[in-house]
Amino acid sequence: MLLKRGIKMSKRPYIGELDHRVVIFHIDPNVKTSTGETVKELVEIGAISAKREDNGGNETEDEKVFYLQNRVYTIRYVPSVHIRGEEMFIRDTDGDYQIYSIEVIGRNEFLKLKTTKRE
Repeated sequence: MLLKRGIKMSKRPYIGELDHRVVIFHIDPNVKTSTGETVKELVEIGAISAKREDNGGNETEDEKVFYLQNRVYTIRYVPSVHIRGEEMFIRDTDGDYQIYSIEVIGRNEFLKLKTTKRE
């Protein structure tokens, strides 16, 4: 992080670092079928270029070791992801990752999405 005139700035990614293609989804729980039944439907927000950083680790519970698969994705700013991103998930080549934290980088330039693998 850089300090410029007393303002704390986050490191912005270079545009060439956004080289990984992912798809962001949202689950809409209020979709009505033709018979009037309410069902959950998977809604695709869009395919987005992202910078992917792997953050893994181990967790021990009841003498069992679990491998945690956490990732951080940095994407260009998307207003709908910023507002409702914690209700969304990212589909990558090796599975789905639930978004649990969102950080804005710059003045609505990029979003840093912290995710964990969905089981």
